[in-house]
Amino acid sequence: MERYGNKVLGDSDIAIGLQSQGFSEKQYIPQKIRQNVMLIYKEALTNIIKHSDATRVDVRFMAYNKGFKLQIIDNGKGLQPEQLINGKPIATGHGLKNMEMRAQLMEAELSFPLVDKGFEVLLTFRG
Repeated sequence: MERYGNKVLGDSDIAIGLQSQGFSEKQYIPQKIRQNVMLIYKEALTNIIKHSDATRVDVRFMAYNKGFKLQIIDNGKGLQPEQLINGKPIATGHGLKNMEMRAQLMEAELSFPLVDKGFEVLLTFRG
């Protein structure tokens, strides 16, 4: 994740902060789950580059019990109220829809909590 984030954001003016907590070398995450997490992460970074006007993105990958959370927050322009339905972004392209599909495939929850400035993607996998 760190290598990809630095690579894809390296050509932009967006700084990245990465933090990982609670993972051990013995913790096993199945290939299917790892692949979908990585694809959600890639899509989130692509959306940040294309749409956010952000200067920074912070990524936190936190393990707990048998699950984990992936939190991606940028400091960009975020969404306007008219771009939300029931607190969820209106998906105009394929990016958010693909992220939601991948979360469903791995039986995880994908949410977009409102933040003061910017946009947040939160993936929760309970294991």
